[in-house]
Amino acid sequence: MLRLRYASFSLALLALTATVIPVGALAQELRIHTFHVDQGHAALIIGPTGRTLLVDGGEDGMGTAVVVPALRALGVTRLDAMVASHYHSDHIGGLDEVVDAGFRPTVAYDRGTFGSMPSTTAFSRYVARVSSVRSAITTGTVIDLGGGATARCVVVNGNVLSRPAVDISGSAQFENSASVGLHIEYGSFDFWVAGDLTGGGNGTTDVESAVAPVVGDLDVYFVHHHGSNTSTNANWIATTAPEVSIVSCGSSNPYGHPTTTTVNRIVARSRATLLLGTTEGTGTIGPVVTGQNLEIATDGSKYRISWPGRRATEVMCDEGTVAALGASEVVVSELHPDPTSVVDADGEWFELGGIAGGARQTRGLAVHGQTEGLAFTIGTPFLLAGDHYLVIARNGFPGENGGVQADLVLPFGSFDLGNSSDVVELRSSGGAVLDRVAYGSSGWGWGAGRSAERIDRHAPAGASNFASAVNPYGSGDRGTPAAENSANVSNAYFAVEGTRAPGGTVSYRFYSPADVGRLYTMASSAGYFPGFFFGGAYVRLNPDVVFDLTLLIPGMSGVVPANGRARVDVPLPPDPLLSGFNFYSMAFAWTVESGGAPLVRSFSPLVTTAIQ
Repeated sequence: MLRLRYASFSLALLALTATVIPVGALAQELRIHTFHVDQGHAALIIGPTGRTLLVDGGEDGMGTAVVVPALRALGVTRLDAMVASHYHSDHIGGLDEVVDAGFRPTVAYDRGTFGSMPSTTAFSRYVARVSSVRSAITTGTVIDLGGGATARCVVVNGNVLSRPAVDISGSAQFENSASVGLHIEYGSFDFWVAGDLTGGGNGTTDVESAVAPVVGDLDVYFVHHHGSNTSTNANWIATTAPEVSIVSCGSSNPYGHPTTTTVNRIVARSRATLLLGTTEGTGTIGPVVTGQNLEIATDGSKYRISWPGRRATEVMCDEGTVAALGASEVVVSELHPDPTSVVDADGEWFELGGIAGGARQTRGLAVHGQTEGLAFTIGTPFLLAGDHYLVIARNGFPGENGGVQADLVLPFGSFDLGNSSDVVELRSSGGAVLDRVAYGSSGWGWGAGRSAERIDRHAPAGASNFASAVNPYGSGDRGTPAAENSANVSNAYFAVEGTRAPGGTVSYRFYSPADVGRLYTMASSAGYFPGFFFGGAYVRLNPDVVFDLTLLIPGMSGVVPANGRARVDVPLPPDPLLSGFNFYSMAFAWTVESGGAPLVRSFSPLVTTAIQ
């Protein structure tokens, strides 16, 4: 049996050496694109097998200006389904333009003819373009997105799936209250989109409270009604508890979207979660502003958030099993208490750095200041590995905060950084102190317009372990938010992560900023004794067939890049004989000395991986 497992693993590696497999292409993903349509609403869902669903199309002109170019850029050639959440022009105004551009859907769902119909030009054009494929959606309707992904209608016209209907006839905003709500599911991932569904604010009917128990816990929430006070009520947030929310609204819009009330419910001190905004809206501090189209891609266990010009952020799904951050796994890696390019209330930020040997998640991590009342708890389970950073800022708009791309915005009134001295303390959900930086004005090597960078993330947080930043960013202040500290000398780390089961994928990750430009090697073997010597170091791997094959995999050897990171994803075959097989891995950086002799400069501990 062991020989068969060994052979299966070896054959998997042999097959991999014949081709280069890009990161992220190893598993089918559900992709959600939310489009920057100003004071409007539009989203495209692409299923794991390529099936497409467009929800809304923004205001008149946005179909031509934004949605159609995005569809073409994404390689979309057809729409399998279209859903109009309701009949306001900021949601359906661009749909006729999408159809006119050649993207006629196979079926166009909407709320039908219940109640009064609008007399707007946008509605007339929409009906004219989709009349031959138009269908009134009902609760329980399932749109197949392929690969096990679905979109299910939970609410329309006040009718709620498996619940008594809500009478919306007296709503101050009938059309909004009649919105279609879709629950998109793929594996453990849950996404919700429901146009301008109302929650009882401003004289509207509360439909949200009836829908919330049916929907249950969410990963990502497309915020109702652009962040208006009509929606996102306290019951909705308490019941669905989204980890990430997206608000689509216009810059400096006249409606006050997103409102302070809505933002404070989503980014609360007791549970600060990521709120993304297509624009800064009316300037309410709270959203991390994208300024452009946004993509969320998920394999059903975690999801990746990205937009052009910004690094991707990974988040664990609600039902994921990645462990929370613990002792010796996270530190405060950088602080910027005294910006000069913008005012303190906009430009302050600090950065968390992972030091774990594998991915950990941040949900439940509490951040405390010098005054005990200044504190908040992170509610989003960001994945933070040993080469990852998390930037937490007072303002999430790069146009106002000095050019910082934040990952999370501080809840209102929860925290600030004193210019002369303060404390940033990290505590686990159980109250254990994980790291504590008590900085002062003397000996810390930072000053006005310069952040304090941690030199060694594995060393204590004293003044001697922080240095003044030298690299400029954004509007001219100096620091390295979400990037390698210019002063960093932290030790290398190596991990083999991922789904360690037949049919899964394991990721080899090597991080060694001190070895940039040097050669590196990652390798595995079926045993670790007796090992061998190389370049003056003892390598605890056997030179067996597994070792030889891993050396042939593209990316397992090379030159340490400028960011100090190397990563290779290796798929495991769906062979049950692999279960119970252990393999061993190491990584090391080395140089070729005069005369051609190799010299190992740094190496990792031995990592044991058990295939489950």
